[in-house]
Amino acid sequence: MTKSNLHQELVREQAGKICETYKISQDEVSNILVSKIEDYPKLKKLIADANNLKSVYRTREFKDFIKKIRKEIYFQLRTYKKVSDSITDSHISTRERAPYLQDFFKQIDGYLQGAETILDLGGGLFPASFPFDIYPKLKKYVWVDKNKDAYEILKKHPHNKLILHNYPLNKNNWEYYLPNGKKEFDLVFMLKLIPVLHRQERHLLEFLSTVPAKLVLITGSKEAMVKKQDIFKRENAVITKFIDNHQKEIIKKIDLPNEFGYLIE
Repeated sequence: MTKSNLHQELVREQAGKICETYKISQDEVSNILVSKIEDYPKLKKLIADANNLKSVYRTREFKDFIKKIRKEIYFQLRTYKKVSDSITDSHISTRERAPYLQDFFKQIDGYLQGAETILDLGGGLFPASFPFDIYPKLKKYVWVDKNKDAYEILKKHPHNKLILHNYPLNKNNWEYYLPNGKKEFDLVFMLKLIPVLHRQERHLLEFLSTVPAKLVLITGSKEAMVKKQDIFKRENAVITKFIDNHQKEIIKKIDLPNEFGYLIE
């Protein structure tokens, strides 16, 4: 095998291994590997001088390189990416739901038809997917999220029913967000939120359990956001524990290929 072929084989092998773990195409990973190797002259020389890849894979230079690449890919996949003209493709969470969006709304359509007020907690870019036009009874869609990037994107796509609050979830009391004359929201979205808070900000769960609402839709992921990993049991355990702990009643189950949820009251 020539030195050039050895370089190409390393890229092919490592791209394949990374794609076994992460939700990314082999072409994308190959391009990243090719460009990043240029920043590692010692590794380039090791490959050029090597007779086989096994000797390269044993080196500290290679191990440090591939560890950094995997870390960069992981965080890249979790962040906002301007990958298309569609706002819903700007973040992985909305991008994953996009193929099943019609089914998602179909499963909760009867409840949306009667809702005048919606509160979306930690909603990211979900309002960009919401079909405001087919729910004329809706008057206020209140969005609360601390994510500045999502806030800036949604500000550029305003809707007269959409009210944006770029705050941490416990920054204000619930009365701050309620429309005038309302004591509770008709529907609250907690989409893929409870499991995330359980991992990162568990102290907020008690606060969320007190939200004034007729109905709350809580969902979780069946697959990891970035990795090819089944996480249904883990996410379901967290969500059902939250529901049980706060003595909520499940009135409907939501089921999509990569997302599940419970409508509770």
